[in-house]
Amino acid sequence: MRKGSPRRLYAGLSGLIGVVFVVVAVVVIGGDTGSNDALASIVSAFVGLAALAVSLVGLAPPAGPSSSAEELAADLARTIREEWLDETGSRKPRDPNTLPLTWSSGRMDGPLEEATRQLAGEYRNIRTGRLVVLGEPGSGKTVLAMLLTLGLIAGRTPTSPVPVLLSASSWDPVRDPLDDWIVHTLAGEYYNGDAEIPRKLLTHGLVLPVLDGLDEIPEVARRHAVHRINSAVGAERPVVVTCRAAEYEDLIKAGSPTLRRAPVQRVEPIAVPEIVDHLDAVPDWPASTSWTAVHEELRRAPDGSVAAALSTPLMISLAVTAYRGGGDPSELLDTNRFPSRHAVEDHLVDRAIDAAYAPGPGSASRWAGKGRDWLAYLARYLHDHRERDLAWWRLADRLVSPWITPMLGIGIGLSMVLLVGGLAAVTGFESAESVVGLAGVVGVVVASLSTAVWYGSTGRTPGRMGVVWQGSGCRLRHGFRTGAAFVLIPGTPVPVVTALAGILALNIEFAVIVDFVRTVVMGVAAFCVVGFAVAAHRWLDAIPERSARATPLDFLRPDRRAAIVGAVVAGTVTAVSTWPMLAAANLVGEVLGQGIAGWSGTTGTAHFPTLEASLQLDGTAQVAGTLVVLPFLGVALLVLLTRAWPRFVLARTVLAITGRLPWRLLGFLTDARDRGLLRRSGGTYQFRHVRLQQRLALPADGPSSTSAVPVAATRRRRIVAVTVVVTVLATAVVTLTTFNHLRCSPAFSTSTEVDRQQADPVADLRDSARTAGEHAAGPAGLGAAGQQRR
Repeated sequence: MRKGSPRRLYAGLSGLIGVVFVVVAVVVIGGDTGSNDALASIVSAFVGLAALAVSLVGLAPPAGPSSSAEELAADLARTIREEWLDETGSRKPRDPNTLPLTWSSGRMDGPLEEATRQLAGEYRNIRTGRLVVLGEPGSGKTVLAMLLTLGLIAGRTPTSPVPVLLSASSWDPVRDPLDDWIVHTLAGEYYNGDAEIPRKLLTHGLVLPVLDGLDEIPEVARRHAVHRINSAVGAERPVVVTCRAAEYEDLIKAGSPTLRRAPVQRVEPIAVPEIVDHLDAVPDWPASTSWTAVHEELRRAPDGSVAAALSTPLMISLAVTAYRGGGDPSELLDTNRFPSRHAVEDHLVDRAIDAAYAPGPGSASRWAGKGRDWLAYLARYLHDHRERDLAWWRLADRLVSPWITPMLGIGIGLSMVLLVGGLAAVTGFESAESVVGLAGVVGVVVASLSTAVWYGSTGRTPGRMGVVWQGSGCRLRHGFRTGAAFVLIPGTPVPVVTALAGILALNIEFAVIVDFVRTVVMGVAAFCVVGFAVAAHRWLDAIPERSARATPLDFLRPDRRAAIVGAVVAGTVTAVSTWPMLAAANLVGEVLGQGIAGWSGTTGTAHFPTLEASLQLDGTAQVAGTLVVLPFLGVALLVLLTRAWPRFVLARTVLAITGRLPWRLLGFLTDARDRGLLRRSGGTYQFRHVRLQQRLALPADGPSSTSAVPVAATRRRRIVAVTVVVTVLATAVVTLTTFNHLRCSPAFSTSTEVDRQQADPVADLRDSARTAGEHAAGPAGLGAAGQQRR
């Protein structure tokens, strides 16, 4: 809290208490015994709740001393180790047939633990702690960085920096300094978006950034990246960078400085004998699959296109996947079909993807026939946005048509209209006009607010829920301001327009002034109720005390839990506080309104109607339905729409209905990861290699394949639009018909003078008879009849 804030807070609270005391005194002096009793009951309830809240805050355990930087670093190291051990298990480096990696001054071979120990030992021999790892595409740079991270964590001391593997593809070095990007990335992945702990670790020198894929930064910004790295690490801090050899050399030739005091290690291509040994060691090749001809070609032409294509771990792994289910690898030797290394690699990529989703037993049959199309759609989506990270929480903002949002708002509004009708039937509303009016107001307001909330929550990232006392005041204040502003901004024009209309109409009477003031005060009460609800919801977004695993499911499940619990809590706070707040506002509004009306010189009868009378509610059931159930559902729904999970559910539903992605999207992505086509990078998925993404992003062959999709998509959009319009019109017709039926009016009556004439045939006959009599009586009779009507 800023200096002087407590003093201003106490002064503000003292002033508020003084105003309340004066208002209560005025009411007591001018009121009767019944009104004073009601006021005393309400004030006593609020005083009791305030005292209870103060007592609970006093009993709350004080915030304990913050953990030391070393303890926070140890916690982060444990989380990162668990995360990357799980990822290495999915990539199967524990397989005894895993290919060894050779670089300029060493070799990684053997079981996982031994390989990571070798890597960590080699790195610790570098006095500056800085390293640049270069290699060809698919040569194993990312695997090497991942195993280096595990090795350094396994042997770290309490004061050693924690190696953090970060994908450089998400860094924009032109706009973001390296340290700011590291803090932002660590906060989003491990600390619920809070930057305090990452910044503390970075300040104490306990973060070792391992930047994987410098080549994946756009070329125009790559040169700035090296400048940013040199500027951030200075002369002491360690850093590890991986990059493609060709891109790094081009960067240096273009005039970019090298990474200062950082030795360069090159990952070497896999030699032909190791390729042959690895393919021979794969068990259970189908009888129709023979690598003999390929082995002979590799030995005969070690510099040929096939040998060059199979010189990286990525392509050898894809070759195993491609022919594990059958096929003849000797087709790779056909120089007419595969005249170059890239042609061989493209064929292996295509065949591996098709083999992963070939019909057969297991979960592959669930995605067979559509798996490649869905992956291609995701690859094109990532390519269009120049990204590698597939984040589930961004799909709604990028892939859902903007027309879906107003349609969603209309659907929610219509649902609330039906809910109001159901509550009216249950609670015994007798006035059909009141029911229809209330339903219309609730439906329009909720539909408008739902649309506004959806657009206002664009870009929302996943969050976690927690109960943490530390920082409660800040979170509650922020939440109250947000909720209050949400009501204040759209609600302010209402009293302003009402006041101007009254002034222009010269309708300044005692009752009008009292009603206007009471409405304004009740609006302030609603402002406070929504502020309390959002404050409670915001309070659950606790500041993390420890790091949490960063995986797509570990992001989705906590956000889903936070969305549901937060909506229920906010709705409950609204339901509990609406009636007492509005009741108090109703009484205070009457007092202030009558005082202002008397001061303005108007006269009238002073009275203090109850809240039920002011709102024309009859009975406990109607009060509960109007002041408890509706506020609970409305606020809970609006709060729910602010989270990332509901947006993902809508995006998944729309994309599945239109056939672009499967219903079980995360299940499909997890399965693709298990099949070696995707990998995890923090809370997002990436294609296993950018080569797969680029290949899938290419348009399908054939002249009609690229044009059929837009035509089908346009047709679907038209069908959806027509369906929505018809549904809205049908709902309006049904609502109008029901309303007029309850009023015993014609089905399509609009309450105009023409409708009233048509709706009363007896009056029509009486008017006709009177008109005939006037004509028969002549001018004198007509004048008399006119005077009688006047």
